[in-house]
Amino acid sequence: MNIFNKIAVLIVLLLVPILLLYSYSYRTSLRVIEHEIEDSNLNKLAFLTSQVELTLDQLSMLSVIISRDPALKDYLDKKAASNSFDQLRLDMSIVDKLTLQSATSIWINEFSIYFPGIRKTISTDYFMNSESFLRKQFSQGWTYENMSVGGPNRSLFVRHTLEPTVSYSEIDKADFIVEVGFSYENLINVLNEFKKGDKGDPFLYRKGIEPIMNRSGNPEKIKKLAAVLDEQPLETAGNQVIAIDGESYLVNYVQSKSLGWHFVDYVSLKQVWMPVTFSRNLFYCSLGLLLCLSFLAAFLLYRNVQIPIRRLIINVQRLKDGNYSYRLKLGINNEFDFLFKRFNEMAEQIQQLIEKVYAEKLRSREATLKQLQSQINPHFLYNSLFFIKNMARAKDEDAVVAMALNLGQYYRYSTRLEHANASVQEEIQLVHNYLNIQRLRMKRLKFNIDIPKEMMELQIPRLLVQPIVENAIVHGIEEKIGPAYIHIYGEMTSMTSRIIVEDNGAGMDSGKLQELQRKLNQSHDGEIGCGVWNVHQRLVYQFGSQAGLTLAQSRHGGIRAELSWPVGRLSMEPGSGGDG
Repeated sequence: MNIFNKIAVLIVLLLVPILLLYSYSYRTSLRVIEHEIEDSNLNKLAFLTSQVELTLDQLSMLSVIISRDPALKDYLDKKAASNSFDQLRLDMSIVDKLTLQSATSIWINEFSIYFPGIRKTISTDYFMNSESFLRKQFSQGWTYENMSVGGPNRSLFVRHTLEPTVSYSEIDKADFIVEVGFSYENLINVLNEFKKGDKGDPFLYRKGIEPIMNRSGNPEKIKKLAAVLDEQPLETAGNQVIAIDGESYLVNYVQSKSLGWHFVDYVSLKQVWMPVTFSRNLFYCSLGLLLCLSFLAAFLLYRNVQIPIRRLIINVQRLKDGNYSYRLKLGINNEFDFLFKRFNEMAEQIQQLIEKVYAEKLRSREATLKQLQSQINPHFLYNSLFFIKNMARAKDEDAVVAMALNLGQYYRYSTRLEHANASVQEEIQLVHNYLNIQRLRMKRLKFNIDIPKEMMELQIPRLLVQPIVENAIVHGIEEKIGPAYIHIYGEMTSMTSRIIVEDNGAGMDSGKLQELQRKLNQSHDGEIGCGVWNVHQRLVYQFGSQAGLTLAQSRHGGIRAELSWPVGRLSMEPGSGGDG
């Protein structure tokens, strides 16, 4: 996981608890606000109801006071004995009393007195008459009625007081009936005053009757709320949440005991929660912006810190792997520019130093190769001269001539030090001449050379095979009596080339062979032949650690010497000095 992912996870881990805590706080706030709104609206409705109840009690008391007025009984007594003028004067005195009582109330009201015995009605309402009065339903409590009395339709709340108190079904036995009434406009005014400065929409509700709304009320919503309230029984006071058209409303209600109606107020929860919702949305937007800025900061940190560090690590690994030519690109315009610049300078210095050391190593290797080659030449010359001396002493002129010619060709071939390498064909030709000379000296010697044609053009160091053949003759063939045989053959795969020299000489046991093989990789100490050691070292220097001389027991009874080197490796070695 890179630094960007780590920072992103850390940001999420920091913001998730904040989001959860705020969500919990938000839900708690909504519950608290809803509870407070419920209590507040319910208390306001209860206060409104109490104010209405006081006014209703006042009107009820006024009707009782009027019914107890002795002037009403005097009116009945004097009515029978008076003339028309006196009757009119008595009527006007009663109207004045009713008007005076009506004026004591803050509500616009009407007082009427009906005398069943004389079927006479006296009222502050000039449209009221006995016929209209008789059509009424009399009740001790307040009743709502919609009636037409010589004028437009009016909706009134009325209450009746009988004197003396009799059954309301036997009104003819009463001396008179006092009616007090008020228009529903008074309640509309109360609802309007209640609504001022508030978010609610109050109205009066009674099941089965059209609601009484404030003047700015929403008739459509109120009718829908009333329809929902019709389907359930209402307590004296309470609240509930009602959904209309997909929107929730908090509905509070308080019943007026005198009227039997409920004062209902509703408010949209969406409107109530709007400040908290706005605060929530603002918080979420701020949190989202903070999250975006945090990811942007993490991305900038990743791009300006993590990526340069990763580039630096990759190039350090390339240095470790030996790629010293790669350079970091500049252009970040921060502290990493300085670091990259110094890294490039360091890599360049290391590259120059390694190239210098490598060039010195190549020159040293070339000098060592020529030194090893020069060591072989005197050794071979010594053996050849010793052979000529023996042949001359033995009067074998053909062998002396053949050896002399071979020595001439050999020195012409080996003294060309400007070319340290030769083809396999040239080396095999030299070995063929050498074996012919040895066969002149030892009639029992036979040899067979079998090299594939595709190997003939391969380049190998000069005098590489001849010392091995010479070693087989000197230390194997000459130390064994009987027929002598040397087999030289080549093998080639896609990866490796081999030239194997096998003889049927004296050989040696496996322990000595292993010891001899071990000494080939060490400095020359004189315990093993100089020629064999030189051949192995030259192969290693020329082709690398995968090349070399391997000694084993031969199937013919003597020694099996295998020269192996990687295919195509010679042309890749700088400073090899190969032909061409």
